[in-house]
Amino acid sequence: MLNLNKIKWQAYMRLPGGGIYEKCKSRIKEKDASQLLELFNGSYLNISILKMYLFGYYSVNSQDIYNFYMRLLQLDCVHKIYKENSLYCKFDIGENGVTIKFPNVNNIQELSTFRFELLDLIFPYLIGEINNFNTLSFNEGPYEYISKKVNIKLKPEDVVFDLGANFGMFSAYAASRGCKVYAFEPFPDAINNYLLNLKEFYPNITVISSAVSDTQGYTTLSADSEDYGGAFINSTNGIKVPVTSIDMFVQENNIQKLDFIKADIEGSECKMLDGAFMTMRYLNPTLSLCKYHNLNDGIRIKRKILKANPNYIIDSNWKKIYAKVKE
Repeated sequence: MLNLNKIKWQAYMRLPGGGIYEKCKSRIKEKDASQLLELFNGSYLNISILKMYLFGYYSVNSQDIYNFYMRLLQLDCVHKIYKENSLYCKFDIGENGVTIKFPNVNNIQELSTFRFELLDLIFPYLIGEINNFNTLSFNEGPYEYISKKVNIKLKPEDVVFDLGANFGMFSAYAASRGCKVYAFEPFPDAINNYLLNLKEFYPNITVISSAVSDTQGYTTLSADSEDYGGAFINSTNGIKVPVTSIDMFVQENNIQKLDFIKADIEGSECKMLDGAFMTMRYLNPTLSLCKYHNLNDGIRIKRKILKANPNYIIDSNWKKIYAKVKE
């Protein structure tokens, strides 16, 4: 079945004024424009609509990926940190820094996933203020969002649940803002290769080796060791991993304050909300959730949030749902 919305989006991105290059151009300080826009030169912007549809966003070639990161490391806002022969990147965002482990450039699928995580979360901060997020996105959209309805923004000392922590970019960013972060991730490779390394920089990150759903116990995780962004639970084949619910975790760990829940959990967002009913009702966490993994997830997510707590104000943009309780 053809995904007409995706094809239309790919076509729009290649029209004058619709591309990534054009969206960046007016929002980048003149002195940095040539450096930053160079990141988006090359075949990535010239891939045909048909090829993008058939092979997805990861159809860029290895040289494009390598050039992207080499150019990224040359930017004034990025510093290289070497520790125990591993290369780390430090992104200075305002007065804060986000430190993330730089992946092995020979693993192209892993780099592709990492690249789009970076474009959504880190790159918008490098080219402008958060208000620009209303019109700027590269893939799924950022986790912070300001609109007429909601003001979704992390604050120092927030308690944050990062569900589907993956490489740990959002965890690193939240920790750099002074938040106490619980990074939930079931995929062992992501935990061992990335999340545990972040603790060297951010002791305020606690890694929780678990998936999140509406139950507690164990589930089967289907994951590709070369695609950290595509692991999903409740599969017929895969590895056995722990699973918990938000309500059970909050109760067992006596968490009295929860300010922010970010979730990108490959289609388990609705079940996660079922297992967070009491938490949403009594702790009122701000929510930033992906809505694109399943058909009608956007509608279902809104209904589940309001059923748990009708005081939530809900907005949506890009591929995300944003919700915040009235203040």
